[in-house]
Amino acid sequence: MRKTAVKHPIAASVIIIFLFFIIMQFSAVLLLFSPEFFRSNGQIIQQFTCETVMALGAVLLAAILGYISKFYSTEKFWTGIACSAYFIILYSFAAIGNLITVLSQSNGAGVSFLPISRIVFLPLCTFAIGFTEETIFRGIISNLFWDKHAKDPAGVWTATLYSGLMFGLMHSINLLGADPAGVLTQIVNTAAAGVALTAIYYRCKNLWVMILLHGFMDFCGLLNVGLFGGSTITDEIGSYSMLSFTVSTLIFIFIALILLRKKKIIEILTPIALLAISRLSSRDKFWLGSICRHLRKAKNPLSAP
Repeated sequence: MRKTAVKHPIAASVIIIFLFFIIMQFSAVLLLFSPEFFRSNGQIIQQFTCETVMALGAVLLAAILGYISKFYSTEKFWTGIACSAYFIILYSFAAIGNLITVLSQSNGAGVSFLPISRIVFLPLCTFAIGFTEETIFRGIISNLFWDKHAKDPAGVWTATLYSGLMFGLMHSINLLGADPAGVLTQIVNTAAAGVALTAIYYRCKNLWVMILLHGFMDFCGLLNVGLFGGSTITDEIGSYSMLSFTVSTLIFIFIALILLRKKKIIEILTPIALLAISRLSSRDKFWLGSICRHLRKAKNPLSAP
């Protein structure tokens, strides 16, 4: 099944996203039969309940397509964190700014926090969202496009752009419950963010970095909802404006250009090429060496034989 999916990554990605929507709807139905606590204590807890089911579905899809091994890689963790610096700094400042705004609007009357039994579900929910979406989009879809196209720098960029496009497409599901203008803005912005996130993933190939980063971004974005409950997740999405996200969209693309500049792509591809050479037979290595020597000689006809 993996070979077929790699051969047709666009079609496979669309099918995976469709299955993702099906799992999402199934989790919503299961929520109706869950204990009262999970159904009547706010959208964050409801979302956590659904995301837990969706995470299991994402892992199952990864296993079926042969990408479960991506969870085992723990290399280049700090490389991934360093590449994620912009996202970490941006979302940290955004969360702090939102908190200051809420506190300043209280006019000294005090801020009403949600019960601790509900607040603790904020990090659990955002981690579950990060786990589910990164398993689907970086763990599966980005690897499908990588396996299909990443034979040279142009192929790496092709895989990156397709992965970002699929990430943006997935967020079209929010059209069912939020303001269309806000959702369209989110689709454009998340497609650009998906390009940058895929660039980070290709640099480190550590899925746990992406899960933690995605969870942190959602934690910062939903902090007010999780602490005060004054709005809903769909309210947050509906508040997006094209003007406010134009700059961040351009920055996301700029980050991808920096992370996947030619020098870094060569660094990424070199170990893969060396591994492929190491698997060649002695005869194939001999002929490959002969071809390389011939090409060098053709490039510099004055070189000694």
